[in-house]
Amino acid sequence: MKENRNAGFTLVEIMIAMLMMLIIITSVGQFMSASSINYQAVDNQVNMQMEAQNTINTICDMVLEANNVAYEKIDGEEYFFIYKNLGEPDSKGNPLTKVNALQNVIWLDKTNCNLYLFVCNNAVERLDAIDKGKHTKKKLLAEGVANWSFSTATGTATVALTEKGLKSEAFSNNPTLTITVNFQAQVGIGGKKDGYTYSATDSVSPRSQIVEIA
Repeated sequence: MKENRNAGFTLVEIMIAMLMMLIIITSVGQFMSASSINYQAVDNQVNMQMEAQNTINTICDMVLEANNVAYEKIDGEEYFFIYKNLGEPDSKGNPLTKVNALQNVIWLDKTNCNLYLFVCNNAVERLDAIDKGKHTKKKLLAEGVANWSFSTATGTATVALTEKGLKSEAFSNNPTLTITVNFQAQVGIGGKKDGYTYSATDSVSPRSQIVEIA
């Protein structure tokens, strides 16, 4: 007598197949998640490099049109001053000083690692820029700035830029200023930073004749 058996999968076989499918789906999901995180990290790094270069270019363009620059700490805050018409006569014929000359002031806010720009056309606007209790006219220049530095060549030596600014020397009326801005990674996935940093550096000499800061 011929035995009649129904073709099909047993419960055990179905469970094994489902387990294998689950393992494959989980592996694919983990791979895609890792790829997404890596892509975002690379994208963040590229964006940081582009922002760093744009920031350096913007600052250098302003320095090119200046007739002196200075770096100064005021009340614990760091400022970079870019003077446009220092020493020119005002409406009364008196030479413009660092207080009332046209100038761009860049402030590094270390509480949020941002660079801010103040465009100052008079002494009142300069006061707003350097008074940390005010800062009402600030414009965001860059995000994620950990620190910055400024140095200038004096003869054969390189010295840090100070509140005294660039010096017009007999052998060179256009001293070179080297600017370095160090960027750090912003908060990424899961509220963590990826530890990536990027340093942008450039050197520039003002086109205008240097007027020393009194």
